[in-house]
Amino acid sequence: SAVRGGVFLVATAVPRKYFDDTFVFVMKCDFEPKVASIADESSLIRKVEMAITTKNMKSIQYPHMPEEGMTEESEVKIHQASHARYFEDFLKFVEYGESMPEIMKSQVMNMVQEHVYEAFEDKSEELQQFEHDLEIWEASEKREIQERLDTHQVIEASAQIVEHMPEAELKMKLGATEIKGLLAEFGDSIHLAKVNGRYVALIEAETISFEKGSSPVEFYKPEGLHEVIERIRNKSDRED
Repeated sequence: SAVRGGVFLVATAVPRKYFDDTFVFVMKCDFEPKVASIADESSLIRKVEMAITTKNMKSIQYPHMPEEGMTEESEVKIHQASHARYFEDFLKFVEYGESMPEIMKSQVMNMVQEHVYEAFEDKSEELQQFEHDLEIWEASEKREIQERLDTHQVIEASAQIVEHMPEAELKMKLGATEIKGLLAEFGDSIHLAKVNGRYVALIEAETISFEKGSSPVEFYKPEGLHEVIERIRNKSDRED
């Protein structure tokens, strides 16, 4: 009903307690005419002509975090002290394309299909089983390694993604250990192998650094690679 001044802010932030990913905040902040703040000992109270208060601030957060440590990349969160249709009306005119994870998943599916279809005959049982497995893979949040492509094929497929998205990430979990790097590094400084039926990750780097907490590992003098592999083999033999 009344026109008043204000600012429109767009900000990004990384909630490092839970994620390394960036959140985006779009904020509509109206100026409030009757706001006072504590000044100094002589005047005590100072009137602020163009103040922004959180009470009347409205904002959109992307992605939505329904619970601590969980995000919904297909949803936004509207923050406002009381119900208003400002952003609801605005969002009607917004079209949403595929998110980056969805684009990557589609590219991976197409590349895997291209390689695997060459190895199977049309309408064969193996091809039908592969298509069934691929449907399960596509619908799953947590997925296990499929062991379908060799090193050269994975590097070739990854290169096509990296060409368009140089910062594409590679995230995986071996047992309870999480590994995060760049997709471009797979086959170059990040390697996967199997020793006696168990998975092994090999990571090359010039340095090793530690953050938060301390452990004796910080004083470790690493063994040679062959000694470590032999120790893994001997451990597997003893377990058998």
